[in-house]
Order: sequence, then C-alpha cells, then structure tokens
Amino acid sequence: MPKYTADPAEPLPHWVHETLQGLASAYLVFLDVVKGMDDWGLQADVMQYRDLNEHIIHYKAQLNCIHSKLKSTIIAHN
Repeated sequence: MPKYTADPAEPLPHWVHETLQGLASAYLVFLDVVKGMDDWGLQADVMQYRDLNEHIIHYKAQLNCIHSKLKSTIIAHN
C-alpha cells in the first residue's frame, strides 16, 4: 500500500522528461534500465507516460490540421 505524506513530491529532472518525450532509441535504453530495477510499478508508469505523450502529439497534430482547414474555409467564405 502506498505511503502518503504531507511532503510534496520532487519534480522529475529535466533529462527524464527529455528522455520520455525524445527519440525512441533513448527511450528504449531508459526503459531497459527501468526494467532492470525490477519495479513493475515504475515500469508501468514510464510506459504509460510515453503512451500518453504519443497520444497528445497525435491529437495536437489533428487539431492543427483542423485549425488550418477552418482558417481556409473562413477565408474562402469571405
């Protein structure tokens, strides 16, 4: 069972965010190191973060495309 404290969690170092969001090769090396720690909860968190980040990138690209189409439609309408 997790222990809850009043102390705030430490933020992740910048390099961890860069690795999780960066090139697949760096992420896979990082994931291998995490797997070697034999902490399945940490491994699941790392994998979930990467998966969610990829979804965010995909949805941002879709949103940019929709905004471009909307702008073109508005210009054509005027």
